[in-house]
Amino acid sequence: MFLTLLALAGIGISTDVSAKEYVVSGAYLASACEAVPVQHPTANESLRSAVCLSYIEGFTDADHTECSAVSYQKMASVYVAYMKEHPEMMKMPKSVGLSIALRQTYPCRIQSPTK
Repeated sequence: MFLTLLALAGIGISTDVSAKEYVVSGAYLASACEAVPVQHPTANESLRSAVCLSYIEGFTDADHTECSAVSYQKMASVYVAYMKEHPEMMKMPKSVGLSIALRQTYPCRIQSPTK
């Protein structure tokens, strides 16, 4: 949690909700993912991009989502577009919006974890 709060401070995100609530929100991930397509990123944008792509990679691994032909960068772009179209999702947990955005956009298969 400390590192997450430190990252919040480092990327200059301010909010009127508590930091803990914000970090789990769709707004936090959408803000981070907006930095992914930047061509010559600042240090701030690089950090935001890393937060976004790391979350998406972990999410798809944990969710056993198989979208091998889709890059994490493209998934980030899909997520940002979805969140802009559905601002009511900004206060929801980031996993909810990401799951809906990916499932509506890609016919990814969900696999059972191998034992």
